[in-house]
This record gives sequence, structure tokens and C-alpha cells, in this order.
Amino acid sequence: MDRYSDEQKKIHDYIKSLHEDGYGYRKISKILNDKGIKTHKGNLWCNSTVHSVLKRYKDRVQRLEIINQNYESEWGRFTIKKLKD
Repeated sequence: MDRYSDEQKKIHDYIKSLHEDGYGYRKISKILNDKGIKTHKGNLWCNSTVHSVLKRYKDRVQRLEIINQNYESEWGRFTIKKLKD
């Protein structure tokens, strides 16, 4: 994802790995805060922030898949009728 910095990518990957290991949002936020990792705005983590990071990333990936999908051109069938003068 070009929009995210390397630091944000690392944090996201770390959060995702903790979540896949079975940790909940509150536990993940506690781990991040205990390690001194701040949000991109410099704030402490809370469970809703962790949830938002995972949700937004997932939504962005899905949106980019749709945007980058190749669609085949399809020509419609139409006729031109001349109107009476």
C-alpha cells in the first residue's frame, strides 16, 4: 500500500499477527502501549483504534482489488430511429 509509511506497515503487520494469534483488541492495545508504540498521531492505543486499523486496511485492500480489476468491454445493442418531422 503506497499510502502507508513503512512504520505504519510494520505496526499493522504486528497488530495483524497478534490478532491472528488469538489476542483481542484490548490485549493488543495494552501490548502496544506497554512497548511504547504510539499511533501515527502520537496517541496511546485503545481497543477501538486497533479494530479500526485492521478494518480500514482490509477495506482498502478490497477497494483496490475492485478498482484494479480488468473489465471486458461490452457493446450494447441499440438502434437509431428517425423521428417524424
